[in-house]
Amino acid sequence: MSFLSRISYSVFVIHYAVILAVSAVVHRHWPASPIANAAGMAAAWLLSLCAGALLHRYVESPQRA
Repeated sequence: MSFLSRISYSVFVIHYAVILAVSAVVHRHWPASPIANAAGMAAAWLLSLCAGALLHRYVESPQRA
């Protein structure tokens, strides 16, 4: 829970772009499939967390040399 609270702003910043990308792919390939849409929602959620963690690590809190 502590990790998620640390990356929450980064997830907020990046999640809209990730959701749009996943939605476009799902809508293009499986527009009428409820299962594909549900899987797309789960994938968008997981990818948003991953992208937020990467954004936090490499942009928001870069390592000091």
